[in-house]
Amino acid sequence: MLQASSHAVAETKTALRLTTLEWPPHIFADGSGPVADAVREIFSRKGLAVTIEVHPWHRAVALAAENKAYAGVFPEYYSPRADAEADGHRCLFSRPFGKSPIGLAELSSNPVIWDKIGDLADLRIGTVRGYKNEDMFDLLVATGRIHAVETTSDEQNLRNLLQGKIAAAVIDLQVFEHLIATTQDLKDAAGKLQFNSRLLAIPDFHVCFQNSPQGRRAREAFEEGL
Repeated sequence: MLQASSHAVAETKTALRLTTLEWPPHIFADGSGPVADAVREIFSRKGLAVTIEVHPWHRAVALAAENKAYAGVFPEYYSPRADAEADGHRCLFSRPFGKSPIGLAELSSNPVIWDKIGDLADLRIGTVRGYKNEDMFDLLVATGRIHAVETTSDEQNLRNLLQGKIAAAVIDLQVFEHLIATTQDLKDAAGKLQFNSRLLAIPDFHVCFQNSPQGRRAREAFEEGL
């Protein structure tokens, strides 16, 4: 039955359309990068071509959820609130195909001392609008115990940190290392920034396929290629 599902995907579209975001070093503006390449490779094992479009994250998520021309969005952290097979309705999560640690960027001169997520209560912590972080962290943000200061990018969070507007910023470790090595103003200030020694999580990467028959067939093909 799974083999038939893969053929159905191939017959429906010459190339599956997926959305993503610019998130270097994982994914670059032109759709290249190791995470995007991994998705292409997994589908190629089933003989399927993929078109990957890079959009701002909110738009990437909305297109994949609402526009029938798109099969899904990646990379997403698992969330039962989004999972149409759990408590949500937005999408169908694939099995994991990668992972990367997330934690707190902080000032070297003023590190955040914490043992459990609750210790971060009452701190001003930078987050990126629309990003899922760690479950308990997001719950404490939603209930007002952690004061999240939202921006539209990781770069802006790090700038806010340098300007003393926040105590820390949630960020992917590889993204943090890339930004302080390649973005000129952050590179110049790299000695003032560090990554907290305690991680928030090491979340898996998933493709979040559209909650539709096409999305379900695309997920089956993807998981055959894993």
